[in-house]
Amino acid sequence: MGDRKVRPSGWIYAGAALIPLLGCLIAMVIAHQWFPGLPGTWQAKMSLENLTQVVVPGSQDTTFAESGAYAVYYEYRSVVDGVVYTSSETPPPWPAP
Repeated sequence: MGDRKVRPSGWIYAGAALIPLLGCLIAMVIAHQWFPGLPGTWQAKMSLENLTQVVVPGSQDTTFAESGAYAVYYEYRSVVDGVVYTSSETPPPWPAP
């Protein structure tokens, strides 16, 4: 008797490729729902004009327009009000021990 090898259908290969794609899509939707206001998400209206720069250490009152999630960016070189700030140090990990 002749042993014949049976190959899987092309639909099985397509289904196997579709599973990781659906997983990535579901993960993106869940992340978007959990963090809707973070920069980089679809609803965030982030532009350079909307950013607030604060020099630390220092003192300044900062008022946020809305409650919610905000992001903090560390700049090792920056210009604030015409003053150039540079630092070779990296900030400590958050939360600091």
